[in-house]
Formats: sequence, C-alpha cells, structure tokens
Amino acid sequence: MLASLLDQQEATRNSVREVLGDMEYERWHGAGARLSGTEILHAVRADTDSPLTAGRLPRSRQGSTPADVLTPREREVATLLASGLSNREVAEQLVTSKRTADTHVERILTKLAIDSRTEIESVLSP
Repeated sequence: MLASLLDQQEATRNSVREVLGDMEYERWHGAGARLSGTEILHAVRADTDSPLTAGRLPRSRQGSTPADVLTPREREVATLLASGLSNREVAEQLVTSKRTADTHVERILTKLAIDSRTEIESVLSP
C-alpha cells in the first residue's frame, strides 16, 4: 500500500510541476513546506489558491498585533533582525545553525506577509 501511495504522490508531483513549470513549482513547494499542518488544513478548508498570510489567518490565529502570529522564538529572531543582524549573526547570538536562522527568517516573512527582512521593523513597531 505504501508503494502505491508513493507512486501516486510522485505522479501528482510530476503533473503539478508540468503544469506550473519548475520555478513556480519550487516557489509554491517552498511556501507549503514552511506551513504547519494546521495552516495547511486551514488553507485546504478555505479552498485558497495561496497560503494564508498574517492578515488572512483564521480568527483563532489572529492577534492584536502582527507579532502575535509569531512563536516566541520567531519574535526573538525578528527582534534581532530588526536591530540589523544578518542570519549568520542571529545564529551565533542564539547558538544555533545558520540554516535554522534561515528557516526562522523564511517563516517570519511568510507569517507577516512581507517580502523583505527590512520590513520587519516597521511591521513590528507599534
């Protein structure tokens, strides 16, 4: 049964990649990979064509400030980024790998629905 599911998954992946093209497929695959299982479920239930962003999160996830959608660790990373640190410097400050810092930054940008790390400070400022 597992082999059959894996074959079906691969066939679906190939079909989607063929329709979207390699670059667009990778962009959307990356966006989906940054979502939690709950976020994916909300997106499926909402029948959206794009991932839910901070402004469109379900009411249970909306907070009174944009920072409320971030985890405590993501808020910590966002504060360091807002102070001008690079991903490598954030990793050193938090005693973690650069790749982990990169992932935090990607998730922060996605959750805050912004395109650039330079926007983090303005989004988080009251």
